[in-house]
Amino acid sequence: MGRRATTRKRAQAAKRPAFWLVETVRATVFAEDVNVLRLNDWDQIAGAPPARKTWTPQSGHSSVGSLPEQGGVTMIVNVQNQRADLILTAPAPQGESSDTLPDIGPLERSLDLLAEHCRAWLPTPRTDLARLAIGAILMHPAKDASHATQIILDWLPELKPQKPVYDLSVQMNLPRQSRIVRELKINRLVQWQTPIIATISVGLPTGPQGPITQRTVQVAQCTVDINTDPAVTHIGAQDVDTLLGECAELAVAIEQHGLKP
Repeated sequence: MGRRATTRKRAQAAKRPAFWLVETVRATVFAEDVNVLRLNDWDQIAGAPPARKTWTPQSGHSSVGSLPEQGGVTMIVNVQNQRADLILTAPAPQGESSDTLPDIGPLERSLDLLAEHCRAWLPTPRTDLARLAIGAILMHPAKDASHATQIILDWLPELKPQKPVYDLSVQMNLPRQSRIVRELKINRLVQWQTPIIATISVGLPTGPQGPITQRTVQVAQCTVDINTDPAVTHIGAQDVDTLLGECAELAVAIEQHGLKP
């Protein structure tokens, strides 16, 4: 991952204005028992203790904290029995604008940042995995539900509803053969929705509405999950980094051009 995680169309992508705001990026690894992966914990990744650690029988271990050197991006490490996630999520927007949405930054750059932390998270030398995945939650503000629906339909020209559509939710998966492991298919699972989300803005303590303001915003949302085929339950240690990079490339391509065959 890292430099290999960037799309080969970097120059073309850089010229195109960013449309989607990036709320969250995620790397996920699966194993029969994640404890054998010897994943590094939050402290070893960030070089300091997390702000909060929790454990429950249902959700396992979770560590959460801020990364000040990355503009306050929140990092979350979740470890369950057979799955572990490294998540980066955008901090609460500063100010009191009702249409401000959380945004880490451009997806390609956000995935490079995720790759940097993955290198510290995964053990050296790498170990075999059962499966892996890269995910992202992308959003675009909308004026209302009708506007949010039209945004989604513009990205899905094959959908031609004959009547007005509200509360849109569309999920598609177009698998693609891996370039790294020939016998492996990579699922490109994408869900488009038009939710109303709650946003929290952090303002001045002396402001008329106090330091924290919560509002609701209509958005068009695109949730991307690039994951290796569940039918293949072994990924060799030598392929882990390059497969994560390939998944990241596929996510960037969807963010830039939509889900294409």
